[in-house]
Amino acid sequence: MSVRNTTAALISSFAIFASLGSGVVAQEAEPVAPVESEMAAPAAADFDQSLIDAFAAVFIQVVDIGMAAEQQMQAAATDEERIAVQMQAQEQMDSIIESAEGITLEEYNAILTAAQADPVFAEQVQNAVDAAL
Repeated sequence: MSVRNTTAALISSFAIFASLGSGVVAQEAEPVAPVESEMAAPAAADFDQSLIDAFAAVFIQVVDIGMAAEQQMQAAATDEERIAVQMQAQEQMDSIIESAEGITLEEYNAILTAAQADPVFAEQVQNAVDAAL
């Protein structure tokens, strides 16, 4: 049961993080070339276990923020309120990741991207998340 809940949270947060971050990427990165290079999935072999463990610890916090934001967005009455909730959640997520030891925002995003692209790596990440719970 715990693994299922964590897996659902992992998948859900991939979607939440991607949707929250996609507007920021679109606003900040006008040129097409940098966006394409950022979208290329890094290889799972690029990450050692200590980096994956650091990701897992931060990921749990990011999931909590994302789930709270999702509930707030459902309760929001207007699009402006939903946008404000999204922006606040993204700022909180970025702050948590940036203040974490052992991982940078870029590394966090790279692991997230690699896990979305590689089911075997996603399972390795999921195991680290389960161990961190």
